[in-house]
Amino acid sequence: MFNKIKYVLFFLMGLSLVIDVFMPRAHVYYWWDNIPAFYALFAFASTILLLVVSNKIADLFLRRKEDYYD
Repeated sequence: MFNKIKYVLFFLMGLSLVIDVFMPRAHVYYWWDNIPAFYALFAFASTILLLVVSNKIADLFLRRKEDYYD
C-alpha cells in the first residue's frame, strides 16, 4: 500500500518537474525565474541542508560518549 503511494508521489513530482521545464514563464521578475525547475531544486537542496544541519546540532547537544552510562 505504502509503496503504491510512494510511486504515485514520485510520479507526480516528476510530472511537475517536466511541466515546469516546458511551461512558458509570463512574468519573470528575477534572473533565477528563467532557470527550469529552480524552485524544486532549491527546495530539495534546502531540505537536505536543513536535515544535515539539524543532525549535526542534535549530535552536538544530545549524543553522549559510548561509555557514558558505565
